[in-house]
Amino acid sequence: MIVKNFGIGLILMSAGFAIAWSRTDAPEADKNFANGTEALKHDQFESAVRFFSKAIENQPDSAEAYLRRGFAQAHLKNYDLSLSDFDKSIKLDPNIEEAYYGRASTYYLMGLPKKAILDYSNAIDLNNNNADYFLYRGVSYSWTGDSVKGLADVNRSIELDRRKIDAFRFRSTIRYKQENYQGVIEDCDRIIALDSKDAEAYVERGCARTHLKQKAEPLADFAKALALDPKKVKAYEARAYFHNFNDQYKECISDCAKCIELDPKRTFAFETLAHLYYTKNNYKKSIQYFTEIINLDSKNLDAYVYRGACYKNIKDYSSAIADYNKAIALDPKQPNHFRARAWVRSSQRKFQDAVDDYTKAIELDPKDTTQYFYRGMAYDQLKKTAEALADLTKILELDPKNEYAYINRANLYLRNRKLIEAISDYTKYIEINGKTPDAFLWRGSAHSQLGDQTKAAADYSRVIALDPKNLNAYRARGSIRMSQDDFPGTVEDFTKAIEIDPKSAQAYYYRGHAKRELAKEKEALADFSKVIELDPKEIRAYIDRAEIYGRLGEQEKSKSDFLKAIDLDPNSPRAYQYRGISRSRQKDYEGAIADFSKAINLNPKDADSFARRGLAHQYLEELDDALADYTKAVDLKHKDAWVIKNRAGVQMGLQNYDAAIEDFTKAIAIEPNNSENYRWRASCHQALGQDPEAKADFEWPRNWRKIKGFDHNDHTFGP
Repeated sequence: MIVKNFGIGLILMSAGFAIAWSRTDAPEADKNFANGTEALKHDQFESAVRFFSKAIENQPDSAEAYLRRGFAQAHLKNYDLSLSDFDKSIKLDPNIEEAYYGRASTYYLMGLPKKAILDYSNAIDLNNNNADYFLYRGVSYSWTGDSVKGLADVNRSIELDRRKIDAFRFRSTIRYKQENYQGVIEDCDRIIALDSKDAEAYVERGCARTHLKQKAEPLADFAKALALDPKKVKAYEARAYFHNFNDQYKECISDCAKCIELDPKRTFAFETLAHLYYTKNNYKKSIQYFTEIINLDSKNLDAYVYRGACYKNIKDYSSAIADYNKAIALDPKQPNHFRARAWVRSSQRKFQDAVDDYTKAIELDPKDTTQYFYRGMAYDQLKKTAEALADLTKILELDPKNEYAYINRANLYLRNRKLIEAISDYTKYIEINGKTPDAFLWRGSAHSQLGDQTKAAADYSRVIALDPKNLNAYRARGSIRMSQDDFPGTVEDFTKAIEIDPKSAQAYYYRGHAKRELAKEKEALADFSKVIELDPKEIRAYIDRAEIYGRLGEQEKSKSDFLKAIDLDPNSPRAYQYRGISRSRQKDYEGAIADFSKAINLNPKDADSFARRGLAHQYLEELDDALADYTKAVDLKHKDAWVIKNRAGVQMGLQNYDAAIEDFTKAIAIEPNNSENYRWRASCHQALGQDPEAKADFEWPRNWRKIKGFDHNDHTFGP
């Protein structure tokens, strides 16, 4: 844009230079020079070249003829020929400032601003009072990115010529880039003062006022520009930007439509509309306009990138990949293009392809932590845990306080049951950001899995302090309280969970379980019934409700719930076991044995079902079967003392007194203060004639009761 607005203009100005023609004794040369100069004034550049060429034939040492032909060649874009003529002119006369100026301008038009700067400087050395020389050297400096020197030269140009509109215009351009919008307004004011019909100045001033968030003034400037030039596309573009900037989308769209009507080959309006619809999540409409941009400019990198993003957002992954491929072809050194394509490939579940793209992005920018993060996630999807952990660890090498790396690495450790490492990373995350409930929640889970329920409960309590409506924290803490037989606490937590989520069947179930343990059977029944209402296929609720119904004597309801549970899952050991327990309470021992047997068939390692079947056999006086079942329960590590004590009772019934004594001794080790165990062991000793041992066992309960303040006659020992 700088070349177009300033480069051609400075060449045109050269025709007005008053360069003296050295009169000779060759009238033909004088005539050709005069004709060439006249042709140059009237933009007849080809004619000018012919006349100056003839003048040079007539007078080969004429620096002036080479100079003017150089300007004519530059206008014809014959830049190599133009440079050759300026070189010849300078060689013939090194003091012609216009030759340096012309050569500088040609270099500028060729896109060589650094060379242009050298020749503008040569011209300034010969004449430091020429405003044009400073102006266009300033333009060249700006093009190289040196806006400081550029602005200094433009300021000098203005000092030399306060009426030079181009200088004010270019200074406003520099100031605009520096976001010095008030300075832009001042320069545009000066241009308008010099030429009140300069539509461009009104447009630029309106743009500056837009950035200063003025409302009425920018619109007034754009209206003035359009009044001066109703077809000025830049005015419509600037006003469209103003409307978009102020969220006036209808007006923005209208102005963009006018831009396209006036000049359908300019991309600004299409770009504005494409981005407007993108921000509104209207991706299909956005794609339409990005496609228009690409049709106008097949190498427009941003259009491919954004259109690819649109396709990605509507899940047209094939089209998105095609656009990102094009972006990569246009700029293969930009890591963001590879990262964008990798994201799409992950969405396609092509995780190895995604890893390859993230790896390329890392090669291009090895210090960008986000690329390691996403590659790590792709590795995780490929179940390459070691590689995923390595990427998260690399992030922490680059950024030791990267909280996201700590928490994601902790999650990976947790999932892979590296619990100590997980706790360490969660703790480091919490040190950086101690206000994230999930970090405490997940660390609590790690503590719980390690068996440290105290620390787990403390973390869950911290979650609740940070987020009093965190359903998962109440559930987790409630579960811990239940495992610790803190049933009131369990009820409290699951009641809170129900307040947060009244449709949480799980919360009702565990609260019902706790209420049953607190002997609040009717409340427990209500909770289990609510579970069934919310989730009619929750088998546990039927089983537990059936068990309570049985305990309350409502046998038909109990039977119905057990049948429903078994109907839902004919292979549920728990359903048969609990029905067996219920039948035992009803003294239907044969039915109980059938249910316990079914439970054992479904789960041969169910110690409790063996123990309870043994009890049913014992009530039926089927002592051999009872002994076999109790022994199997013990072998399966049944933890309750009653199993060993009952086996001892069976051994007594079978008159296996030595074996009975051994079992009562084991029971005493578990329950050292249970007087029944001593009394029955004493009976076994007595049956074997072991009177001292029998006496000792008979005496222990009596002495223990006296110590505790009881009378031994208060209790009767029996099987």
